[in-house]
Amino acid sequence: MDLPNKLPPSPFAAQKPPPKSLVLEGFDGKLAIVARKAGMLYARIYLGGNTYKFVSLDTRSWNEAPELARKAFYKIEAKLEVGAAVKRLVFKDVWADFIKQLGNEVTLKHRTQSTYDAAVYSGGYLVEFLGKLTIEQIDPHKVAEFVLWRRNKASEAGRTISAKTLNTHIVHLKQCLTWAAQAKRATVTDLTFKRVKQDDARRPAFSIEDYRKLYKFLRAWAPARRETDTKAYNRQMLRHIVLIGANTGMRPGELLHLRWKDVSAFKDQDGRENYRFTVTHGKTVKFTGARDVIGRVAVKGFLDRWKELSKFTKPDDYIFHGEDGGVLEGADISFRRMLLAANMRVDENSTPHTMYSLRHTYATFYLKYRKNPDVFLLAMNMGTSVDQIRRHYGQIKVMDKATHLGG
Repeated sequence: MDLPNKLPPSPFAAQKPPPKSLVLEGFDGKLAIVARKAGMLYARIYLGGNTYKFVSLDTRSWNEAPELARKAFYKIEAKLEVGAAVKRLVFKDVWADFIKQLGNEVTLKHRTQSTYDAAVYSGGYLVEFLGKLTIEQIDPHKVAEFVLWRRNKASEAGRTISAKTLNTHIVHLKQCLTWAAQAKRATVTDLTFKRVKQDDARRPAFSIEDYRKLYKFLRAWAPARRETDTKAYNRQMLRHIVLIGANTGMRPGELLHLRWKDVSAFKDQDGRENYRFTVTHGKTVKFTGARDVIGRVAVKGFLDRWKELSKFTKPDDYIFHGEDGGVLEGADISFRRMLLAANMRVDENSTPHTMYSLRHTYATFYLKYRKNPDVFLLAMNMGTSVDQIRRHYGQIKVMDKATHLGG
């Protein structure tokens, strides 16, 4: 059978393919309909500059789209007239712009560098938890969830987080959202975020029973003899960090930045030999200057023993050091692993221990077991205030000091 020279026309040949976009008349080019994924239609609304707002029309019909697009345009126009934000920005983008603005203010000396650094620190956690949310989604309930998440994150890392730190995060969040609203970057409706109450300011410390248990564990876990094995050497170093930290009350950062030249021998009023530590590094040094720390007399024996074991003993060498003799890194991680091995990860209140627990143990033991404790001297030795001592170690019961109080 002979085939025809020409095939009959397709019944679809006369149909035009749907347009990819359509500019609506009467809006000075500010309103267009565009097809996006799967043919879904959106209104594209020009906001000025290089900014456009896309609004889903929830339809694939080009016949229905024009009227829906007009309604979307008038709704956006009404928001613009009252100064409301029309773009649904996510928090991480708003925060990035906020931090950039803070940086500019630091350059102009309208803000301090420390204020900027504190905001950057808070932002790391705020963006991690809230970053993908739109500004409208951040409400008091979501902030309460952030506080719980932040506490859990700290606990997983073996740390506790104070109400002061949590409230600082919240303050920075409010500052960012307030700035966004004033700059018309977002619509903020509720900034009534509750402050976190300091319901329990006590710090995790080892009980006398647990400290004795830890002392005995360390003796077996890290025997005090010179070892060429790196693992054994690092264990011995951590053992002496624990012993000296718990008997001087120094902050971890202060202790780990001590050099041998910062130690000087002396005899106390009772003729006992001891060491004086001159703290030149730490969070309070820039405000108060260097301070002297006197540990319990047992510290002399601990430090003498460590000096015999140490590979770095020149005056400028760090007492506790890394492999190259520099500042020791990762001591907090090693400390947590050691506590896990000792089955002593938490205190009697199930609060995770951290290296700061050594400092808190020193303060607690002094107040609880010292015959005539002097809070003022304790505060001076620890580089803190009497108010902080009372606030953080007020859990010591009256009955613990009954003999002292009874005269």
